[in-house]
Amino acid sequence: MLPMQMASSCGRPIAARGVENLGISVGAVQVVGVPAHASWAGRVADFDRRIFGKDAWPRSVWEHELRQSDRLYLVVLGAADPIRSFPPIVAIAGIRAAEDAEVLTVAVAPQQRRQGIAQALLTQLFEWVRLRGAQQVFLEVRASDVGAQALYQRFGFEGIASRRHYYSDDDALVMRMVIPPNNVLAAGDRTHTD
Repeated sequence: MLPMQMASSCGRPIAARGVENLGISVGAVQVVGVPAHASWAGRVADFDRRIFGKDAWPRSVWEHELRQSDRLYLVVLGAADPIRSFPPIVAIAGIRAAEDAEVLTVAVAPQQRRQGIAQALLTQLFEWVRLRGAQQVFLEVRASDVGAQALYQRFGFEGIASRRHYYSDDDALVMRMVIPPNNVLAAGDRTHTD
């Protein structure tokens, strides 16, 4: 487990318990989570394009997003490469804080998937918005991505609507999670009673 220093996209530190450490390790790859800074817009846009193709946000959107004080984007960097001046991005996740918070993106490089990175990032993001008064969190996920839907369901998300043609090649399932007022959120900690 490597320590994680986080700040909002505008550089202000996060003063909250429980958001200092991702608590993950990915095999032999050193993984360190850091705040995404506006100067990283080009690198983040390149990563986004590799993961999402035609549905990726352009650099101009990333430049805007990474400057917003009501959003938190966390980037996970892989092991340093002696040939590169900067470690590769292996994951990014972002959220907008409000009473009705919104997950803006979750992306993990294919070779790093199913190792707990997305779950760890989401746990930190959900705690961050909960501490800022969020009552519920919304997101859109590909209708065909049952793996991502299962991850979100472990946090307590439920499908509430669909959006036809939301993605270039798929519909979206709109999901919502109601945030319990005094609980730290983590996947698997929620129980459903019907």
